[in-house]
Amino acid sequence: MTVRRGFAVEIDTWKEQGVWVKNQNLGWKRVNFLRNAGVNIPNKGGVYAICLPSQRYISNKSPWNCWSMPMYIGRSVNLRVRFSDHVKGNYSTTRDLALRFKGLEFWYSVVEDPDLQGQLESSLISLFGPPTNKVQPMLHPIIGTLGTPITISLPVEELSSDVGNRED
Repeated sequence: MTVRRGFAVEIDTWKEQGVWVKNQNLGWKRVNFLRNAGVNIPNKGGVYAICLPSQRYISNKSPWNCWSMPMYIGRSVNLRVRFSDHVKGNYSTTRDLALRFKGLEFWYSVVEDPDLQGQLESSLISLFGPPTNKVQPMLHPIIGTLGTPITISLPVEELSSDVGNRED
């Protein structure tokens, strides 16, 4: 059985979703993950990532001085309020993250369109597989195989007549 966790290693994912995200020209901004930094974040919708800059723990020399690992990716109708909720510890996953690691960064981009927010969040989660996001089956299902796959095909009538008639 094979299950992918973490960064996408499929080049097609990067060519499709990565290039699509890049072409959105998001204008990312960064603030430190500290309570008083929220005043710099607009009261607008958008996407965000809580990142761990690797140079703090590994080295300030290349290649580690330019890595910032997305630990959590999300979206919100109000980035300032969501930042405040995260930094106050209202969510257990990011509260635990903040307690373990110092120097976290909150990267955000203002995106007012809720549909675009959802597409961006989904693509970023698929690309980076942040470790503290809870599994969201609609965004990135766990797909695996065990043995040789078997294809089963039922006539449409059998499928539609069975819907709603099950007693399990």
